[in-house]
Amino acid sequence: MRLIGPPEWLSWSSAGFYLRELGRTLLFLLTPLLVGLVLASWRRAGRLGWDALASPRTALWLWLIGPLLLLIVQPVKEPRHVAPCVVPAVLLLVLEIEALPKRGWRAAALGLALGLAAVQYAAVTWGAMEAPYFLDRSLHWRQIGDWMTSSDDPSRYARTRPDLRPLHWKYDHNIAIAGFPANEALALTWQAFPAVVFDLDTLDDAQGAEEIPYRSFQDLYVLTAFNTYNRRIGWRHYYRTLSREQIVANADFVIVNDAGPEELAERFPEHALMASIERKGGVVRILRSSRPATEPYRALYAREFLARHPGLPADELRVVASELLMAAALSGDAVQVRALLREFPFLRDAAPEARNIYWIGGYPVLRELSDRLLRVQRPELP
Repeated sequence: MRLIGPPEWLSWSSAGFYLRELGRTLLFLLTPLLVGLVLASWRRAGRLGWDALASPRTALWLWLIGPLLLLIVQPVKEPRHVAPCVVPAVLLLVLEIEALPKRGWRAAALGLALGLAAVQYAAVTWGAMEAPYFLDRSLHWRQIGDWMTSSDDPSRYARTRPDLRPLHWKYDHNIAIAGFPANEALALTWQAFPAVVFDLDTLDDAQGAEEIPYRSFQDLYVLTAFNTYNRRIGWRHYYRTLSREQIVANADFVIVNDAGPEELAERFPEHALMASIERKGGVVRILRSSRPATEPYRALYAREFLARHPGLPADELRVVASELLMAAALSGDAVQVRALLREFPFLRDAAPEARNIYWIGGYPVLRELSDRLLRVQRPELP
């Protein structure tokens, strides 16, 4: 899971990630006061004795600095990992204020700290600044999902157990989103699982790279979800798989936040407005593709991966081919299933099992459903 935050600990971005997050998103306006505390503490460092080193103040410093250093070496980095460091930071800030020589100074400094904290709280809760993990208005996902599913023929999923139909439907569809703050974009991505969701607002990141997606074949849902995840935590590194043109052209649905009809028509000419959902502070608009057919994002990624690795080893070729077959089977495309079995005859064999690329619950039942649908479409398959 070396996809969240800077993974290489021997780098400046990794070494400074938690220190930056502590000041940028957790303490924020209190950070200048904490910096002043650090400078004041350094001035007293030369007078420290063994008794001072065993004091509660030293314990608080260890509590604050310890996680900032120790967590550098782990490859998955998120702001919540150092949220407990806010407690010693605030306690140290108060200790330093209490150490001021005059009562008036102490009162003014404490009032300033409380005022800055209140301003930060108000800025987050009123939407003036974004804080990781914080959502204060509904995304109306149930309404969005109902509008999207109502546009399909329900008989397409007649062979799927009723409790699995929502999961099956989402797997079959490509979704693009645009205009949502990072927290909301990630929430939509989780809600839409296992539909591959591309956040179009991540595509312009200059730091995007194709190394990881095309070095080893992975679950495309995870790659796209973690693009949005990294945007949410402020580490703007994008794992490039498909081009913007491919994404928009093959999006079954585009979900857009706070955009007018003229802008939508200009940006998505091959999509028709299907519904508008009013919500607190804006409007969510759902567009449906006007094309007769779209290519699954998973299939586009798999084909591009095969094109870049013409001499792929047999075990890795099975991973990519199995993904293509599963997508075709779940979409009910019997013609594509037959074509894939001709192209990759080893898929007719029950063994060996392909390398697992799925690490989120839901895929095991989809795999079982895929195998059952394959036996219906091609009874001779094991």
